[in-house]
Amino acid sequence: MLKILAPPPSHVRHIEDRSDSGRRFDDRYSQRPVADEVMPDQIARFAGTRPLYVLPNAWGARLSAARWNFSGLTTLKSCALRELVLGFRAAGSATIVRSLANGSMRKPPMLGAVSLMNPAQDVDWLIDGRCEVVHIYIPRTALQDFSRKAFAVTSAT
Repeated sequence: MLKILAPPPSHVRHIEDRSDSGRRFDDRYSQRPVADEVMPDQIARFAGTRPLYVLPNAWGARLSAARWNFSGLTTLKSCALRELVLGFRAAGSATIVRSLANGSMRKPPMLGAVSLMNPAQDVDWLIDGRCEVVHIYIPRTALQDFSRKAFAVTSAT
């Protein structure tokens, strides 16, 4: 059963208490990612919509990106994803509800707001309304390689 939350006043952030009985469990959200499935296809499977466009191989084929148009109620579950997802609000007025453990935070992100969906965290993201979002998909290995190269520490001799 999906718990319907009342819309907050404009530009107000708050935390709402959620019990386990208010959580929505759905088999399609708990499935582990398919090994050869690309991130836009994986998110399309969860969201029930297709991206407006996809940039498959950026930064030496390490990153990919997609632009999405979400409307209505859309739920994404970060622990079911394979890669980090950096989301950038491009347009729209949807409210985002970020739910974890026994609480949730509802906020209406401003245009240009950025969020990180980390597959290592068990977080549900509910998009309530219409918005366009640009996703950048970051494989953990690409982030680790970049970090090692950019922040390498040389030992003093």
